[in-house]
Order: sequence, then C-alpha cells, then structure tokens
Amino acid sequence: MSKKIDQSSKLDEQNYPLEEIQKRINYIESYYYKGSSQTEEWWRVTGDVNPTDRSLWIYYQGLKNKREKENKGDK
Repeated sequence: MSKKIDQSSKLDEQNYPLEEIQKRINYIESYYYKGSSQTEEWWRVTGDVNPTDRSLWIYYQGLKNKREKENKGDK
C-alpha cells in the first residue's frame, strides 16, 4: 500500500526553515491521504503506516515543534 520513503532524506537539524520541514511532512502524508488529514495518534499507532514513514513523520513533527518554539522565542 505505501511506498517506503528513503530515510537518507532526513534533514540535518541545523538551519532548516520551518517551510522545508513542513514540505517533508506533507510529502510523507501524501502517500496516506484519503480525503482528510489523519490525527497524530493515527500516525503513531496505526498499522497502515510503513514503520520507516512513521519514524520519519515523528522525527519531522518533533523538528517542526522545536523550530516553532525557537521562532516563538525569537519574537
């Protein structure tokens, strides 16, 4: 059902803008889109997601949250 995404596409944590991180999340989510966005719980728990895709999605969500906090602190 899913196409396994190459884990080498992981971003380095340094200096990647929020927009690029969101693009990566959107890319992974596009393989599983069924007319509506899935919840965080679905991404973390469901058996419908390839384990590599799940770990990348969780990684990027954490990186996105970290970047959002940094940006909020800068303002």
